[in-house]
Amino acid sequence: LREESGRAYLDFPLNETIIYPEYRNNPAELAKIKRSIDLIKNDTNVVISHIDIHGYASPEGPYSNNERLARQRSTAVKGYLVWKYPHLDQYRIHPRPQGENWRELRRLIAADNRLPNRKEVLQIIDRTPDADRCKALLRKLDGGRSYRYIQEKILRYLRNAAVCMVWVRPDSLPAL
Repeated sequence: LREESGRAYLDFPLNETIIYPEYRNNPAELAKIKRSIDLIKNDTNVVISHIDIHGYASPEGPYSNNERLARQRSTAVKGYLVWKYPHLDQYRIHPRPQGENWRELRRLIAADNRLPNRKEVLQIIDRTPDADRCKALLRKLDGGRSYRYIQEKILRYLRNAAVCMVWVRPDSLPAL
């Protein structure tokens, strides 16, 4: 068997768990999902192995709220897929909430040369394992200047759900 996969990212507004088809890049990402599902639906030799939905929240606000948002976002995407594509096997669709997306935040900060106090921000993230304490330290740094920049320019990219669809097809070469 040969395994292939496709990935799409659906964005959510702050504190939202509803999928808005016209929000940010969602039209293109929903079209990507549709193309993948239509391709699989029209090929009888292809079977969806599973669909994992990784829900994320931006690391702002209380940690417990962000855990809930990540869970509800991944569940909302599963509900959307089951509603929009009733032929999909709902038992192969797995919400996998990931919580606050610190890894991606760190990557975006490291890549942004315009962020005030970038080196100090990265040190705080790297050296403060407690999420709520890390947020408090970031808000205090330089009177909040760095944190305001992060809020305005970066955090919106972390409110999403990643849809990873894996499908399998028989090898085109016969077994020896």
